[in-house]
Amino acid sequence: METEVLREAVEKFGTPLYLYDLEVVRCKIKELKRTLPSDSKLYISIKANPLKEFCDIARQEKCGIEVASGGELRFVLKAGIDSQNVIFSGPGKTKDELRLAIKSEVHMINVESLLELEYIQQLSCEEKKEANVALRINPSGIKGVGRVKMCGVSSQFGIEEDDINEALFEKIKSFSHVKLKGVQLYMGTSILNAIDIYRNTEYILQFAEKITDKYRLGLVYINAGGGFGIPYYKGDKKLDIQLLGSKMKEIECNYKKYIKGKEFVFESGRYVLAECGMYLIKVLYKKISKGNTYLVCDGGANFHSASAFLGRCVRNNFPMYVLERGGEKSEFYVTGPLCTPVDLLGQKVSLPKDTKEGDVIVIIKSGAYGLTYSPYGFLSHKLPLEVGYTQDREVQLLSRERG
Repeated sequence: METEVLREAVEKFGTPLYLYDLEVVRCKIKELKRTLPSDSKLYISIKANPLKEFCDIARQEKCGIEVASGGELRFVLKAGIDSQNVIFSGPGKTKDELRLAIKSEVHMINVESLLELEYIQQLSCEEKKEANVALRINPSGIKGVGRVKMCGVSSQFGIEEDDINEALFEKIKSFSHVKLKGVQLYMGTSILNAIDIYRNTEYILQFAEKITDKYRLGLVYINAGGGFGIPYYKGDKKLDIQLLGSKMKEIECNYKKYIKGKEFVFESGRYVLAECGMYLIKVLYKKISKGNTYLVCDGGANFHSASAFLGRCVRNNFPMYVLERGGEKSEFYVTGPLCTPVDLLGQKVSLPKDTKEGDVIVIIKSGAYGLTYSPYGFLSHKLPLEVGYTQDREVQLLSRERG
């Protein structure tokens, strides 16, 4: 994003500030859709950043929306998303949330336990509606990959592959208002290896084909999840999108007969949203403590916990730079204003040596898992504004509505 756009946004809206290039989102969606199998459908995981503008772009680009709470469901419906373009995930759905999903007639509920299926049957009967469901599988034959592994290990996610049997499907068939449409497998997050994504996709297709034949199922929905990653840190290699596209062509060719007539689904939040966003914070104080130089800024982990690695045992640094300042570099500790040592956004970050009070630090790749992923209620600092940069070069204030 051009320096003048950032400067204009800071002058107009102040700091701390989130700034999003909305055209980047559109481009990333188009890129991913070109890479995936031609007849597949992409769903945007709105948990990554629930803004109406992102829902608008998803709808314009013929994508669905994946939600993971009743609040997100209410939000996307209010944002104008057709419920038939919404899938509902999550291991801990309440009865109220399930009832809302059933009443709203969402396209699919990704189910994670037999008890959840029983709740859906009960609530669907009460609402006199049928519910479409897919079973989320925690596989035994493949391990999760990515920075956060979400399958193939002990977890709260999904139904164990070893528990998939005739009795389970007979139980589901006995439900008058539950329609089993398919299966889902979610490998993990931030996957940067195209071959891992290919293997995950192949595994879920093989699994679906196997249980279709073995248990005489009429599955029409295969959800291969996502986990498409972006490089954040030094040493990260960019996901080879050309290789991924080539391997997806293989999938399309090898499973053409089985995929035909089915809804083949992928999900993405981070890949399409992260690179559109920047977190802008102003240096309030520059100070030296026991040989280390600190830049204390007006926004910290309270508004961008991911960059502070809250809850993580090993930390790294998000890429960042100082707006309109160059020259010789030095190492800095970049912190927010919170009265806790965990409010550390950057450790030994190389920035211009003469960075001073009043300068603006720009933390890039902040469009996903930013503000709503953070403990913004801690210490009750004023929330940062969120601003969008549009194709016609206008900087505009975005409104965040919650369900």
